[in-house]
Amino acid sequence: MLATMRTGAIGFVAGLLTAAIIAAIIHFRHGQPAVVAALAPELANLKTEDVPIKSVKAYPHQAKRKLNLSAAVQANKDEHVVAATKIDPDRPQTVTAVLDTQTGASSLYIRNDPRPWFAPSMRAELALDYGYKRDRDAPVFRAGARVDLLQIKALHFGVAGSVDSDSAWFVGAGIRLAIP
Repeated sequence: MLATMRTGAIGFVAGLLTAAIIAAIIHFRHGQPAVVAALAPELANLKTEDVPIKSVKAYPHQAKRKLNLSAAVQANKDEHVVAATKIDPDRPQTVTAVLDTQTGASSLYIRNDPRPWFAPSMRAELALDYGYKRDRDAPVFRAGARVDLLQIKALHFGVAGSVDSDSAWFVGAGIRLAIP
């Protein structure tokens, strides 16, 4: 009876993991188109001013297609890419600066990039928790650490450990799902 339950639980977890990987592959297969970034709150109450310039260094129009900017931006010959950079919190993104040479207005576009299929990951987390454990009447402190070593799309594989103030401890390996 116990062996059957264990086999069923292992099968369920394996099926759940397979479904999660397939869903991640389908969802994150292609980069999404860029959208206009919101204005920083620090600039909300400031007015813009005209600044005369001699010329602006910009990238050719092919850059707009390579950066997957919207069709309207790609079609507008007056809008030029002046800069782009990648930022990588838990969710890789590309930020692109576009200048309209007719109006002088500039815009920032943010595009969510696909997560890598395989990538080394050296993200570390430290935690200090306070709470109650099952079968204990007194609260305990828990200090924990986790280090991610490998990333496959949104799944992060790593090692973790913790120690409690009641001398209990845990060391193991696990999977973390990065939710956008």
